Amino acid sequence: MEHNCVICGKPAEATICEACARDWARRLAWLLKAGMPALQQIAYKQATTRERSPRHGNTAYAAPPVNETAQALFNAVEVHLQLMGGRLGIKPLGYDRYERARTLMQWADLIRLLLRRMRDLARLEDASGLYADTLRLAERVDAATSHSAEKRLETHGMRYAPHAAHGSTCGAPGSNTCAARASCTSPAPNPTPPVGSGPTPAST
Repeated sequence: MEHNCVICGKPAEATICEACARDWARRLAWLLKAGMPALQQIAYKQATTRERSPRHGNTAYAAPPVNETAQALFNAVEVHLQLMGGRLGIKPLGYDRYERARTLMQWADLIRLLLRRMRDLARLEDASGLYADTLRLAERVDAATSHSAEKRLETHGMRYAPHAAHGSTCGAPGSNTCAARASCTSPAPNPTPPVGSGPTPAST
C-alpha cells in the first residue's frame, strides 16, 4: 500500500521513499569511506614527532594528544549506528541504560551491514527520525573534518611560507627584494655577481 514519504511527501511504499533512502545510503557510505576515518584520525591522533622522555632523558615517542570534542562526536556517531542496528535486530545485541537495543559491532562493519539493509531501514516507523539523525551527525563530521583540514593547510603554509605576508617581493631566499625590509627579519640572500662583473685584472 502506497502512501506519502514522511520526509519529502512523494509517494512511497515504505515509511520513506526510494529517493530519500538513496540519500540516506549516500550519507552512510560517506561516513564509511571518508567521514569516520578522518574523524578517527583527529580524535585519536598518533604522535608523529619524537621528544625527550622527561623520566629517562632519552628520545622517546611523545604521548598521543586526544581531541576530546572529536572523540565525543566519534562516539555519538557510533552509538547512532549501533541503535539503528539494534532497531533491525542485528546481532550481537546489547542494551543501554534506556533499555534500547544496540548492535555491539564496530562502526565500519556495522555501516556495511546497514547499507545492505536499506530497505528494512526505510520501513521502520521511526525511519524519518533516524534519517534526520544521520544527516545531522554527518554534517557535524563534515564540519569537524573540513575545519581540521583547513587548519592543517594554514599551519603548513605558515611553516613553509613565513614571508607570504610580504608578498612576492620578500628578500628571503627564493625572492628578490623585500617590500617590508624594515620589519622583515629574514636574511637577504647573498647576491651572485653577474658574469664579467669581477675586478679587471691589472694590465701588465
